[in-house]
Amino acid sequence: MSFGQGGPYGPGGSGPSAPSTPDWNALAEQSEASGKRKRLLMIGGGVLATLAVAGIVATAVISSNGGSNKPSALPSPEKLPGEKAEPKPTFSDVNVPPPPDPVDYITDAKKDTAPLTTASL
Repeated sequence: MSFGQGGPYGPGGSGPSAPSTPDWNALAEQSEASGKRKRLLMIGGGVLATLAVAGIVATAVISSNGGSNKPSALPSPEKLPGEKAEPKPTFSDVNVPPPPDPVDYITDAKKDTAPLTTASL
């Protein structure tokens, strides 16, 4: 082919006919759909993990009780310990002295030993 007859990318050639810029709207929609799918998979995975842990804990709690805590396994009333007449503790009536009054410390020069400066005021 010569210079003026079109060549591979010219009017009669078999070259690519697609535009040189990508379809930005299609790429944005594809990215958005991918983000939604990823978010849904993460939420679903979290829910499944939570349910799995809850099931394992429930199974462990149920199986740890075994058969020893069933109501039919309670001892008869004759075997239960009776109430003992033990003396209850008694406490003496001791009154705690009231806390000291802060005014007593401020008004007495012997008790108020903190330095008085302009910065502390």
